[in-house]
Amino acid sequence: MQKIGDIPNTRADANGEFTDGSVAGGVPPTILPAGFFNTVQREMVNVVNGFGLEIDPKNDSQLLTAIQSHVQKKGLFYSKVNKQKVIEFTFNDFGRRVWVDNDSPSNFTLPDISNINSSGQTITLWNVKDTNIIISVGNSSNSISIPMSTATSITLKPSESIIFIVEQNKVWHASGNGVFKNLAMFGASLNQNGWKREPSGLLTQWGAALPSASIANITYPIAFSARPYYIGFGYRQSTFPDTLQSVIINDPTSTNLGFSCRSLQTNGAGIQAGASAFYWTAVGV
Repeated sequence: MQKIGDIPNTRADANGEFTDGSVAGGVPPTILPAGFFNTVQREMVNVVNGFGLEIDPKNDSQLLTAIQSHVQKKGLFYSKVNKQKVIEFTFNDFGRRVWVDNDSPSNFTLPDISNINSSGQTITLWNVKDTNIIISVGNSSNSISIPMSTATSITLKPSESIIFIVEQNKVWHASGNGVFKNLAMFGASLNQNGWKREPSGLLTQWGAALPSASIANITYPIAFSARPYYIGFGYRQSTFPDTLQSVIINDPTSTNLGFSCRSLQTNGAGIQAGASAFYWTAVGV
């Protein structure tokens, strides 16, 4: 790029810059030749073209658009805070902080970052709807990285927030209070046969079983790291029982994966095979 002083006979000052001149001092003003304006124009056109945009005579914001695009792709963001009204996020949303309310969609798609060559770009969401929202990757080859796990979609409950950060090609990193429930260390499966892990690492699992010929074989929903510390039982009975019932663990079969047990009952005349369904609970790590 040339300065005005690089063009001969323009009467630029000693620094090669413009001067208004001084009539009293006998200093002539700088001449404004077409060559200088052509230089400035070419520089701006090259910036616009360099970022893949074609010159549009009717658009006076192309230089701004080109610079913003470059800044976003490098992870240096200008911040916008506003409402998200459309389902699909794009590269133009990098750096945005958005909220989602009851007038917004409930399902959103992140940009496809399969071919991105940089990292650090962010998209931040707050869910202020009365219902859950779901954010999914924009390409099945993409993933969302959360500590100790990965996902292709994340559900945000009301009042939760999340920050998506481009970690590398095809991989988003997620953080924020909307991620905690997805962490293995805080996870849970709230089903008939389910489990819950506490922040301390304590793992509680539970389920229901029905013995066959008094035998029930239990497989934990997920494996403990070792044999559980405690296993307890509770019978399911629709009427007042007329027998005493008990569940006995076959201790050699008790492992971190499950156990075998025998259901027994007696009415005072002897021990018989139990047929009643029962609940079980196991606690360990």
